Amino acid sequence: MHYSINMPELPEVESVRRLLNKYIQDKIIISTKVHMPKIIAGKGAYRRDLPDTSQEFVTFCKERTITTVDRRAKNLIIRFDNKTCLLVHFKMSGQLLYYNSKEEFTGQKHIHIIWELDKGFLVYKDVRQFGYVLPISDPDFLKDHFAGLGQEPLDAEFEYETFAKIVKSKTKSLKKIFLDQDAVVGLGNIYADEVCFRCQVQPMRSGKSLDEIELQSLFEEIPIILNESIAKGGTTKYTHTLPDGEIGQFSQTLQVYGRGGEPCMCCRTTLESTKHAGRTTVYCSSCQK
Repeated sequence: MHYSINMPELPEVESVRRLLNKYIQDKIIISTKVHMPKIIAGKGAYRRDLPDTSQEFVTFCKERTITTVDRRAKNLIIRFDNKTCLLVHFKMSGQLLYYNSKEEFTGQKHIHIIWELDKGFLVYKDVRQFGYVLPISDPDFLKDHFAGLGQEPLDAEFEYETFAKIVKSKTKSLKKIFLDQDAVVGLGNIYADEVCFRCQVQPMRSGKSLDEIELQSLFEEIPIILNESIAKGGTTKYTHTLPDGEIGQFSQTLQVYGRGGEPCMCCRTTLESTKHAGRTTVYCSSCQK
């Protein structure tokens, strides 16, 4: 049994969160092994193992009970019984996997942290090593760390007036607004393109150019698309393996992302693919205005 994911956005991280809560909630950490100290040594581009970092991390986790796994934006928060936590960001290729036995992952490459639980094992795996797992003992750290992030689109408190006000105030493109995470969190390259297509809005449009109908459509469609993806296990095409061995199926539902040069599913116009906001952006010049 294992669950892995690659290049995650909100639906993929949320899928991981929900499944990990099934497997590791109320489990006790018996021991911890760190094979790549830089993963726990910070969140910047340049990280190195400081003296005693690994041993401090091992001590931090020892005999802690995992009370729950939360999510903020694309971050996971593994909470412990003493009010401390681990802050996890997968970046490009990080994965958290749960195994029933050590034999299931012995010999695998790119495993950087292993937590032995009172039942099973939790493993952090990261091919590109951009992700991080940080021990957090200061309860105010997360508040400061997440300062500036926008609303959670899956929360009942997701509120239209705040969303519309922020988007409408921006001269930057809608795609860039989504990627910046200050109006709403969790949308990366995949879901930004998909939301814009569903709402028939070109992703290069400035926020201030959007009218009330377009803003309302975006606000309503964002949680719909994200929940559709979560229901199908996410979008990651190659490494998103569910506990039953299946892969995430939402990639089969994508209407524009990754389909540049192919016909639009609605009007058959060839989809445009361009570089925008530093990302490949796909849209239909006929359906989206």
